[in-house]
Amino acid sequence: MTGKKPPNKPLLAPLLGELHLTRREAEVAIWISRGKTNAEVASILGIEMRTVEKHLENIFKKLGVSNRTAAAYRLFRNDSS
Repeated sequence: MTGKKPPNKPLLAPLLGELHLTRREAEVAIWISRGKTNAEVASILGIEMRTVEKHLENIFKKLGVSNRTAAAYRLFRNDSS
């Protein structure tokens, strides 16, 4: 299953610690930063699409952004600093 490799622990650590995301929010954030749609993320994680949407709402609030592009940028910027 190409593209469904789980996020590695070093990638999750700053999301869980510095950005205060839950583990599931961090997983969703990583998948959206990889360009996955809500439906794809739901399928990969075995959750409902509405649950993905709710996680995204929480992620956006915690990151102080209003959309997935800004969230992905913030994640990459945080990862490289």
